[in-house]
Amino acid sequence: MKKTWENSVDWESDKASSCCTLCTKKFGMLLQRRHHCRSCGRLVCGACSTNKVRIEDAADNRQVDEELQRVCDPCYQI
Repeated sequence: MKKTWENSVDWESDKASSCCTLCTKKFGMLLQRRHHCRSCGRLVCGACSTNKVRIEDAADNRQVDEELQRVCDPCYQI
């Protein structure tokens, strides 16, 4: 089953954290990239954001993008 989320969240600044906000692994230049969860906006590593979902516009329930978007594992569990 594919999940769908609404697009209405502000992302944390890239400078807000030098490590994943879930597992606290340090972000690096090549091996430990930072990603923004498209559901909650927090900075997470790839290992803590292994799922993807469709994102819809919160105002009119219209699909924003055909591509699936990355969400953190806790948001995917909701």
